[in-house]
Amino acid sequence: MAEWQPISTAPRDGSYFVTVRAGNIDSSSINFFVDSIYPSISIQAPQNITYNFNTSLLLNFTINETNLDRIWYRLDSNNDITIVNNSTFNASEGSHTLYIFSNDTVNNTNSTYVSFTIDTIPIQI
Repeated sequence: MAEWQPISTAPRDGSYFVTVRAGNIDSSSINFFVDSIYPSISIQAPQNITYNFNTSLLLNFTINETNLDRIWYRLDSNNDITIVNNSTFNASEGSHTLYIFSNDTVNNTNSTYVSFTIDTIPIQI
């Protein structure tokens, strides 16, 4: 039976010497990658401005992640909506905050947000 010894700190990338004892002694060297890098997210649209329309608003973003698993967004406190790439969405009159989330295959999760306003009411002179 193999015995696992706990480690006090997270391992770093690199080569490790492993000894497995199961009746006889055998050993091997292994390389592995510890993914502790969070996805990088930037929002190009919407921007932190006032829009005079509220349908088909562009959701344009960039995510840098080698092992991307999932992307989703949330408008204000509404439900999460899963997406796979840039998209469009609708928003009601008023101030809003749009959050974009992303995680990788080992569940490193990151998010960012942008605030914007919808004002479709024409100015009365």
